[in-house]
Amino acid sequence: MIKLSDVSYSYLDNIAALCDVNLEIKKGERVLIIGSNGSGKSTLMKIISALIYPLSGRYFYKDREPNLKTLKKNDVHFLVRSEIAYLFEDSDSQLFSPKVYEELIFGPKQLGLSDSECKKRVEAVVDMIDISDLLSRPSYTLSGGEKKGCYIINTDIKS
Repeated sequence: MIKLSDVSYSYLDNIAALCDVNLEIKKGERVLIIGSNGSGKSTLMKIISALIYPLSGRYFYKDREPNLKTLKKNDVHFLVRSEIAYLFEDSDSQLFSPKVYEELIFGPKQLGLSDSECKKRVEAVVDMIDISDLLSRPSYTLSGGEKKGCYIINTDIKS
C-alpha cells in the first residue's frame, strides 16, 4: 500500500510542486496520474519512488516510512526501490554504466544477488527479447527508445 498524507514539496525557487497531497493506493489498484506540464506528476512519482522526500507531510510504503531519518537504515529504501521503478523522461539521466551489459547487471547486483544469479537473470531476459547485439555497445550510443528499453529491462531483471 502507498499512502501520502498532507505531502508538500517545493524546489529551490520556493514554487510549490505539491501542496498537501493526500493519496492512498491499495494493493492491486492501478492508478493513472495525469495533469498538465508543471502540475507535480514527476515530483509525486519521485517521492513515491523514494528518490526525494516530502518537505512536509508523510509518505508510507507498506506501512513503512522512507525519509531522511530512515535513509541510514536502508531497509525501507531497499524495499521501495526493489519494488517501484521510476522511468525518467530524459533517459540519459538514468543510464550511467559504460556498456549495456554493465547497465543490465547493475540492478540485480544492488539486490545482493550472487554474480552467477545476476548473470543468469540478464541472460534470460536478453535471450527472451533477443538483444544480445546491444550488450557490448556503449550505453551512450543507444537511441532514446533503446535507453528506455534498457531501463525497463533492468527493472524486469530485478524482479
